Amino acid sequence: MKQKTITVSCVTLDSFFEGKQLAKPYMVKFDVQGYELMAIKGGSELLSGAELCLVEVSVAPLYEGQATFSEIVIELERVGLLYSGNVSQQFTPDGRIAYFDALFARNYPTRSQSID
Repeated sequence: MKQKTITVSCVTLDSFFEGKQLAKPYMVKFDVQGYELMAIKGGSELLSGAELCLVEVSVAPLYEGQATFSEIVIELERVGLLYSGNVSQQFTPDGRIAYFDALFARNYPTRSQSID
């Protein structure tokens, strides 16, 4: 297989959406192969207005510099999004969890609130 290096320009989510109005409510999904923390940090303004965020999280370290689940949770809590559970998960052939889609929500009920 032939390989070659290409240059790709990147911008943060906040700079891409600067000056644009999004219809609310909206959700942000991250599936960025190890760049979750960088994408989240570059989208803090966008995420501050989101009701939901879905993040694909790898359990095993697959990428250099990959964020841990704990780091992702802490960063999303900074913009008011709380871990609310998993939407789905994928397993390795030997039965371990390989990765999962973690859901974060802005108005997640606290322990003192009813979930009716």
